[in-house]
Amino acid sequence: MDSLNNIDFKKLASQQKSIQMKMRLLALAHFKEG
Repeated sequence: MDSLNNIDFKKLASQQKSIQMKMRLLALAHFKEG
């Protein structure tokens, strides 16, 4: 799970065109922050 720490989900989410994908990435970012 260490690779998750190297991913900027918020940055990825801001680049997404798809709302669904954006929500998924933001959820992952939230989960990662605990």
